Amino acid sequence: MHVLLREYAQELVNQNIRTTVRIYVQLEPNPESSTRTLKRVYVSLGALKQGFKACAREFLGLDGFSISGPFPGQLLTKVGIDANNGIYPVAYAVVDALNKATWCWFLKLLGEDLGITASSLSFLIGKRCTFLLYN
Repeated sequence: MHVLLREYAQELVNQNIRTTVRIYVQLEPNPESSTRTLKRVYVSLGALKQGFKACAREFLGLDGFSISGPFPGQLLTKVGIDANNGIYPVAYAVVDALNKATWCWFLKLLGEDLGITASSLSFLIGKRCTFLLYN
């Protein structure tokens, strides 16, 4: 499955200029094992980043929710507001758990992608996320 995910990620980057895809896997503690566990995947399409920057709206909404099914996890999302006051997707990530470490990782990648600092944007954070980010 990791091979297909890496091929998909490479195709996203090849077909969408300035796209960022980050895949984080964890190696098994046994050095003789080549098994890896998928922990996190981050995607931000280049056109969406460029559109967000061009709109110059200094607002991002953040939320996370559970994914069920054969590959359970958490979906983290970042959205902005477009010129018509509609929701504008900026990036998303699939993570193994909703905790402070995954949110910090997600926000760090956001900062790198958009060239922002903590004081340059306003955030609207879903109520489930507030405790994780500020505690």
